[in-house]
Amino acid sequence: HKHSSTTVTNVKMIVSGFILLALAKQVYATQVCSPNSGPIFKDVVIVGAGAAGLAAASRLEEVTNGGVSYALLEATNNVGGRVQTQTLDFGGFSGNWVVEDAANWIYDFPGNPIMSMVQEYGLVIAQQDFFDFDAYDASGQSIPERDLSKMRRNWDAAWKCVQQESSSPYT
Repeated sequence: HKHSSTTVTNVKMIVSGFILLALAKQVYATQVCSPNSGPIFKDVVIVGAGAAGLAAASRLEEVTNGGVSYALLEATNNVGGRVQTQTLDFGGFSGNWVVEDAANWIYDFPGNPIMSMVQEYGLVIAQQDFFDFDAYDASGQSIPERDLSKMRRNWDAAWKCVQQESSSPYT
């Protein structure tokens, strides 16, 4: 099922955890507290330790040279917001199937700040070929090529509609 790689030249894939780790390296926690630890007095409060919150804290550190105190609040025990890595069993196959819940791809368009971070931190990225894959149903059985072809046609039609309706040049 190999297609020309030019169809995906602007699409790059990276495991989202690497990006979050790169962001988190720039965030210097000033205090870890529990809800019962009393008031904290800071110049700035950043709500959420997802990608946007981590980026905000990183940028605040950068532009103020650490001269502004802040509290980075997160409601869960997980830094990264919706971006989480899970290890699952799948279709009767036990083992370490690593699944990323969000933010798996980086679109390499001009001015994308994520690509700047990839370059800054020397992260390894891989080009994704969306047409070279094997597919399995929930029971672990291989999905026949005729069904995959139909799924691809439906996907292509849906993606074309999204592109036509979108005001973003990056979809």
